[in-house]
Amino acid sequence: MPPASPIDPTGCYHVGTRGNYGQPVFRTPSEHELFLRLYHRAAEKYGWVTLTWALVLNHHHFVIQLTRGGLSDGMRELHSGYSRRIHLIDGLTGQGHIIPHRFFPWRLETGEDV
Repeated sequence: MPPASPIDPTGCYHVGTRGNYGQPVFRTPSEHELFLRLYHRAAEKYGWVTLTWALVLNHHHFVIQLTRGGLSDGMRELHSGYSRRIHLIDGLTGQGHIIPHRFFPWRLETGEDV
Protein backbone atom coordinates (compact mmCIF):
# COMPACT_ATOMS: atom_id res chain seq x y z
CA MET A 1 0.00 0.00 0.00
CA PRO A 2 1.46 3.43 -0.89
CA PRO A 3 2.17 5.86 1.93
CA ALA A 4 -0.75 8.04 2.94
CA SER A 5 -0.81 11.59 1.63
CA PRO A 6 -0.51 14.34 4.22
CA ILE A 7 -3.87 15.56 5.53
CA ASP A 8 -4.65 19.20 4.72
CA PRO A 9 -5.83 20.72 8.04
CA THR A 10 -8.51 22.71 6.20
CA GLY A 11 -9.30 20.18 3.47
CA CYS A 12 -12.56 18.45 2.69
CA TYR A 13 -12.52 14.64 3.01
CA HIS A 14 -14.75 11.65 2.43
CA VAL A 15 -13.76 9.33 5.28
CA GLY A 16 -14.91 5.91 6.36
CA THR A 17 -13.96 2.42 7.35
CA ARG A 18 -15.40 -1.08 7.42
CA GLY A 19 -15.85 -3.45 10.31
CA ASN A 20 -12.96 -5.78 11.08
CA TYR A 21 -13.02 -8.65 8.54
CA GLY A 22 -16.19 -7.12 7.04
CA GLN A 23 -18.15 -7.89 10.21
CA PRO A 24 -21.09 -5.71 11.30
CA VAL A 25 -20.20 -2.49 13.09
CA PHE A 26 -23.80 -1.61 13.97
CA ARG A 27 -26.28 -4.26 15.10
CA THR A 28 -29.03 -2.14 16.63
CA PRO A 29 -30.42 1.39 16.37
CA SER A 30 -28.94 2.15 19.80
CA GLU A 31 -25.47 1.30 18.46
CA HIS A 32 -26.03 3.73 15.57
CA GLU A 33 -27.00 6.39 18.11
CA LEU A 34 -23.96 5.68 20.29
CA PHE A 35 -21.64 5.98 17.28
CA LEU A 36 -23.24 9.26 16.21
CA ARG A 37 -22.92 10.69 19.75
CA LEU A 38 -19.23 9.79 19.80
CA TYR A 39 -18.80 11.20 16.29
CA HIS A 40 -20.45 14.45 17.36
CA ARG A 41 -18.06 14.69 20.32
CA ALA A 42 -15.03 14.29 18.00
CA ALA A 43 -16.47 16.74 15.46
CA GLU A 44 -16.98 19.37 18.17
CA LYS A 45 -13.53 18.82 19.65
CA TYR A 46 -11.71 19.11 16.31
CA GLY A 47 -13.95 21.67 14.60
CA TRP A 48 -15.18 19.38 11.83
CA VAL A 49 -18.07 20.54 9.67
CA THR A 50 -20.08 17.49 8.63
CA LEU A 51 -21.54 17.85 5.13
CA THR A 52 -23.19 14.43 4.87
CA TRP A 53 -22.94 10.96 6.38
CA ALA A 54 -24.22 7.38 6.17
CA LEU A 55 -24.03 4.49 8.60
CA VAL A 56 -24.37 1.06 6.99
CA LEU A 57 -24.40 -2.35 8.69
CA ASN A 58 -20.66 -2.99 8.33
CA HIS A 59 -19.20 0.46 7.54
CA HIS A 60 -19.68 4.20 7.65
CA HIS A 61 -19.09 7.28 5.48
CA PHE A 62 -18.72 10.95 6.43
CA VAL A 63 -17.91 13.97 4.30
CA ILE A 64 -16.06 16.36 6.57
CA GLN A 65 -14.72 19.87 6.06
CA LEU A 66 -11.76 20.27 8.39
CA THR A 67 -11.16 23.64 10.01
CA ARG A 68 -8.06 22.93 12.08
CA GLY A 69 -6.95 19.39 11.34
CA GLY A 70 -7.40 16.57 13.81
CA LEU A 71 -8.71 14.03 11.33
CA SER A 72 -6.48 11.12 12.36
CA ASP A 73 -6.74 11.85 16.09
CA GLY A 74 -10.50 12.29 15.91
CA MET A 75 -11.09 9.13 13.91
CA ARG A 76 -8.88 7.16 16.32
CA GLU A 77 -10.84 8.51 19.30
CA LEU A 78 -14.15 7.75 17.59
CA HIS A 79 -13.32 4.20 16.57
CA SER A 80 -11.52 3.18 19.74
CA GLY A 81 -14.16 4.78 21.99
CA TYR A 82 -16.96 3.03 20.12
CA SER A 83 -15.16 -0.34 20.17
CA ARG A 84 -14.45 -0.07 23.91
CA ARG A 85 -18.09 0.72 24.72
CA ILE A 86 -19.51 -2.09 22.59
CA HIS A 87 -17.02 -4.57 24.06
CA LEU A 88 -17.96 -3.43 27.56
CA ILE A 89 -21.67 -3.89 26.78
CA ASP A 90 -21.03 -7.35 25.29
CA GLY A 91 -18.59 -8.44 28.01
CA LEU A 92 -15.79 -8.81 25.46
CA THR A 93 -13.25 -6.31 26.76
CA GLY A 94 -9.79 -7.10 25.38
CA GLN A 95 -11.14 -9.44 22.70
CA GLY A 96 -9.99 -7.59 19.55
CA HIS A 97 -11.18 -4.75 17.37
CA ILE A 98 -14.61 -4.03 15.94
CA ILE A 99 -13.12 -1.44 13.58
CA PRO A 100 -9.57 -1.70 12.22
CA HIS A 101 -7.15 1.07 13.09
CA ARG A 102 -6.96 2.45 9.56
CA PHE A 103 -9.62 4.59 7.92
CA PHE A 104 -9.69 5.94 4.39
CA PRO A 105 -9.42 9.72 3.80
CA TRP A 106 -10.33 10.64 0.22
CA ARG A 107 -9.55 14.30 -0.41
CA LEU A 108 -12.36 16.11 -2.21
CA GLU A 109 -11.24 18.94 -4.46
CA THR A 110 -14.62 20.18 -5.74
CA GLY A 111 -18.30 19.82 -4.90
CA GLU A 112 -18.55 17.35 -7.79
CA ASP A 113 -16.20 14.97 -5.93
CA VAL A 114 -18.81 14.39 -3.22
